[in-house]
Amino acid sequence: MAEQEQMPGRRGESAGKKLERRAVGGLVWMLSGVGFQALLRVVLLLILARLIGPEAFGVVGAALVVIHIALVFSNLGISSAIVQRAELEDRHIHSAFALALLCGALITLVVELLAPAVAGFFDFDGLTAVLRVLGLVPLVANLGVVAEGLLRRALAFRKIATITVVSYALGYGLVGIGLALMGAGVWALVGASLTEYATRAVIMLVIRPHPKMGRPDRAALWQILVLSGGLTLRRFGQQLAQGLDNIVVGRWLGAEALGLYGRAYQLISLPPATIGKAMGAVMFPVLSRVQNDRPRLAAAYRRSTAVLAVLTIPAAAAVIVLAPELIMVMLGQDWLGVIVPLQILAPGIFFRLIFQLSDALGMAAGTVYAVAWRQGAHAAAVLAGALIGQHWGLPGVAGGVLAAQFVTYALVTQLCLRLTSLSVKTWAAAHVRGLVIGALAGTGLW
Repeated sequence: MAEQEQMPGRRGESAGKKLERRAVGGLVWMLSGVGFQALLRVVLLLILARLIGPEAFGVVGAALVVIHIALVFSNLGISSAIVQRAELEDRHIHSAFALALLCGALITLVVELLAPAVAGFFDFDGLTAVLRVLGLVPLVANLGVVAEGLLRRALAFRKIATITVVSYALGYGLVGIGLALMGAGVWALVGASLTEYATRAVIMLVIRPHPKMGRPDRAALWQILVLSGGLTLRRFGQQLAQGLDNIVVGRWLGAEALGLYGRAYQLISLPPATIGKAMGAVMFPVLSRVQNDRPRLAAAYRRSTAVLAVLTIPAAAAVIVLAPELIMVMLGQDWLGVIVPLQILAPGIFFRLIFQLSDALGMAAGTVYAVAWRQGAHAAAVLAGALIGQHWGLPGVAGGVLAAQFVTYALVTQLCLRLTSLSVKTWAAAHVRGLVIGALAGTGLW
């Protein structure tokens, strides 16, 4: 009764309205957490870049490409499977936890065994030792997978956002910068990454305890694996598209080149990663509601494209013009090699956000496999572009990746135009304002 008196106007609120209100509030917290983490990531990485050279970033970057792919197969989408279950019992929870520990241990063992071969492929000094330490990440991260799924299921997005920011701050802010100031070099980055994953898992377990012991239930495991298998394949394609260019740079151009390329790619990918998560979270349910109403679907797609063009094309123009000054001020003399790749990759801000929009539209319309094969084509195009471009150094790789993004942009646009019945003329007109503002902004800044 006391609670109802404190919240007037909500006494007769339906369960659906309550759920919608909690979801919107959770979305705000998640977006705030993502935005704050992006800002924190930029600040801390700029500090670390001042303290540690490009070669150390390149060695750790090569190791993290392997670790991020390993994480796809270690967590198996278990967290999302827990969220998706209509009826969740203790047998599902402790079975999922046992599966997470088993997969984490197996993938960690695989990384440990393959570390010398991976280091031989890249031919980086010290990469074997770095991989063997970071190889613990799949096992450590999987300790908190089930707890995270339960928090997401409960719409506890405020807690998740807080945990994400705190774990990153402790990892890279406290441990990373602390070790870097002590002259630890590459191990500062290794310690930062491992601390981030470990801190996140431990806090998840403390905040959301759950049943951990019990005999795994075969039926429960099968129910979890049915969904998680499809999620794993989709994430694997996405991870390949994000990592293949780094593999090419590391293998053929060396550790220092990978450090420079990694910083360029990371700086240019932060806006799409931040805005894209927000847009995907909002657009997917919105488009799902009007998936059978093509005029409304077309209007939503056209307006979203126009907004993205206005936001990102001027930003890309500003990066192209101001890149030399930005890199000199933010990173310093040792990182001048970032400038040209950053300028070449800048238009990809728009392309990558369109990919996010197209993904939301395709999933809302139920064309999962049409989205999936385009993601596979994107990965193949990135690999081809990077392999061809590496003959001209980092600018060549950046140009190859940009060309791959343009090809994928054409493919996903074709899908969206088919799903919405939007005319090419109307679609093209949605870009005009962004192109005009971008041209004016670029000219004025130049």
